[in-house]
Amino acid sequence: MKNIIKNPFRIFQKDISIIFCIASVLVFLSGCSKSNSPQKVILGEWELIADGPNEDDMHQRTGGSIYKFFPDGTLIVYLETHSEIHGDNSRKFTYTIDSNLLARRYYYDDGSYSEECYRYHLFKNQLRLIREPMYPVNQDGNSMHLEIYITNIIIFQRIK
Repeated sequence: MKNIIKNPFRIFQKDISIIFCIASVLVFLSGCSKSNSPQKVILGEWELIADGPNEDDMHQRTGGSIYKFFPDGTLIVYLETHSEIHGDNSRKFTYTIDSNLLARRYYYDDGSYSEECYRYHLFKNQLRLIREPMYPVNQDGNSMHLEIYITNIIIFQRIK
């Protein structure tokens, strides 16, 4: 009886193909780690460098406000001009961020709050916020009033 083997490596080729596919999937999944998630990328200190009502009317800022994002959803905003008016230089907000929007809330003494939502774009060391129109809401969920925004685009530079 004649035993004919056309390709003795045929079995090994299938094994190699399967191993290659598994390795490719593992490499792809390792590149999709959560370290690049917006919740982690936003953390740290950002300095306001420009703002304005639209792309054609941006104003450069020097020594601007500092926004510090913490992992627990706390945002502290340090405002130099605010300290001259009110005697303190910071405001505490809460924030949430997902793949499309960043929202920040400021709570007033009476329990009401105002919320601002922004579409955001993260670049290497820059953060661009574009305001989404919203109505401030009081504690019972009713709209308080419509705010007219002068600044619709805010640009930050990472400092830490």
